[in-house]
Amino acid sequence: MKKILFIISCIMAVFSASALEIVLTPGRLPDMMPSIKDSPDKEWVLKGVATSADLTALRNLPLAVTSLDLSNLEIKGCEQHTGAWFGQTVFCDGEIPAYMLLGTGVKNLRLPPTVSVIGKGAFSSTPLTELTVSGVKKIGEGAFHNCTELKKAVFSKSSFTDIPAYTFNGCRELRDISLSSEVETVGGHAFEKCGVDKIDLSSAREIGDYAFANATNLSEIGFAYGCKMGEGAFYGASSLEAVIRDSGNTPPLYSAGGVATDFLNVKGEEVGEGAFSRSKASLVALSENMKHVGPYAFHAMPNLKKIVALCDEIPEADETSFAGNNVGSISLYVKRGEVEKWRQAPVWRDFHITDEESGINDVAAESADVEILHRGDMISVSSSGLISEVSLFSLDGMLLSSEAPEANSAELPFPADNDIVIVRVKAGNGIRVVKLK
Repeated sequence: MKKILFIISCIMAVFSASALEIVLTPGRLPDMMPSIKDSPDKEWVLKGVATSADLTALRNLPLAVTSLDLSNLEIKGCEQHTGAWFGQTVFCDGEIPAYMLLGTGVKNLRLPPTVSVIGKGAFSSTPLTELTVSGVKKIGEGAFHNCTELKKAVFSKSSFTDIPAYTFNGCRELRDISLSSEVETVGGHAFEKCGVDKIDLSSAREIGDYAFANATNLSEIGFAYGCKMGEGAFYGASSLEAVIRDSGNTPPLYSAGGVATDFLNVKGEEVGEGAFSRSKASLVALSENMKHVGPYAFHAMPNLKKIVALCDEIPEADETSFAGNNVGSISLYVKRGEVEKWRQAPVWRDFHITDEESGINDVAAESADVEILHRGDMISVSSSGLISEVSLFSLDGMLLSSEAPEANSAELPFPADNDIVIVRVKAGNGIRVVKLK
């Protein structure tokens, strides 16, 4: 017995000089962990071959280990015969098992290029700072949940189509993220309280409840037209500037307390409770088929000056739909000849109602004098300050064209297939949005 202990202690002494290097064969790691868990080394290097079930032994990794290198490890699939691991008995080749490093002290992690699956909660609540991996086909729920020091996550050449619930929840330092171009669904709370500022989800067709809630750095996001949105999808996303497009109904708390855009184009038949509460927009357009505006839907919007009602029928509105606004000072633009009808409608009758064109000179930016004119087939923009952006949108929120002239004037062709366009101009420190026919 003394000889065995002496041999183990000698091996530990050799490894402690640099990193603890362990060459594995299938089934070996779980048996080795009791003898090596007291190693003083902060860096472990695992080589050879191991099964996914073997890697569950890393849940007992000492907190002192801050670096884990698996880049030269071959991970084999297997079937558990002695009991399930969090309900799982079958693993595929290249699978990182669920909760493998949960709560460990690993900051630096290198994975093999053959990783295909990252299991549920695999790296949750670790001080991981960066991860680059290719070829991933599936990510489990909460895989990076509460990785508060994660700054970069790159999934080059990956093909997963689903970002499950809570995947990057609480990753408040995460700025640099590269995802699979094939992502179709984003689960509930997936990026809640995440630090990401720009994200491309151009193939996404469904975004879950509170997916980007309180993602206060988020300023730009892209997703497929007609993408289905969950309740509170952008709740508290206070830096979001891009026009949000949604062909269906607007769910409750959709972007309450968020959205820095000056123009809200509201689609569908219904606006859910509190959907745009405390939004910073000054202009709201309601679609032709709008039928119901829920309680507190446009509550306390300090900049709201105009509502353009394209509605075929007067929508039913709750008495609290516009609570917290001085509705008497907000212009409500309705169709020609329908002013009196709107003046008889509860809630709507309290607005300043007109059927005149919304004009082109009455929403000026504070920091620059901006003039927008429609001349023939061209839209002409001039400003006393430098124009950083001119964008044209259709009434359904589709971006038609955009330029960044960085000059005092610009001209864009009037889109041929549109009778009406929304023009947004950023000049100086202000934004001006107008409707042109």
